[in-house]
Amino acid sequence: MGNAHRLGKVNEWIGGTEGEANEEAKKEHKEAEAEECVREKGGDEPYFKFHDAMFTKTTSNGTGLARTDLPGIADSVGANGQAMQSCLDAGKYTAEVDKDMAAAAAAGANATPSFFIGNSDASGTIIGTPIIDA
Repeated sequence: MGNAHRLGKVNEWIGGTEGEANEEAKKEHKEAEAEECVREKGGDEPYFKFHDAMFTKTTSNGTGLARTDLPGIADSVGANGQAMQSCLDAGKYTAEVDKDMAAAAAAGANATPSFFIGNSDASGTIIGTPIIDA
């Protein structure tokens, strides 16, 4: 199923240095991997609860969540935090999230959320204009 349905949690734009941006991208990547691990272990319902809880618990402007917060969040929504952590540690979804984030960046997604007005062609390439500063 992948991450195509996720509106935005892709290549979050933050102000700051390149090092800060790289560190935030690493956090965001692990959050996306953790979501896929939760879905694998419990299905869509815990996945969406976990996704929403992460957004509720995170702070804005690039400070994100610590990786150590993720198992507790999973447990708080009825998912198995330990199983999620094992899946995350194994890197099972690293390549999938890499692919999704690269596709989002190539499409011009650089904010959370990102919206486009237009269409996509048969390959999924977005033909449109990103809405900036909406």
